[in-house]
Amino acid sequence: MASRPSIAELKELADAGDARAIRRVDDWERNFADVYSGDFSEVCLDENCVAYGEPVNVCCDENGNLLEIDHGTWSHPVAGRMSLAS
Repeated sequence: MASRPSIAELKELADAGDARAIRRVDDWERNFADVYSGDFSEVCLDENCVAYGEPVNVCCDENGNLLEIDHGTWSHPVAGRMSLAS
């Protein structure tokens, strides 16, 4: 059984024109986007990102593991072993 794609994977497929992915991203945004909205109180810690140091929302799983860096209109997965600075 195949695993469910993450919202980031669905967004990539949607950007490539996959109609099913576009529908699922639209459904997710309509139903859950406000739950996951943030206040951009963190900064991008990915030194390879063109927006390094800019305000972002850092998305974590239920165990606190970094999953994704949300720049608002775009996002990217966490690079390597990057962690939040204390």
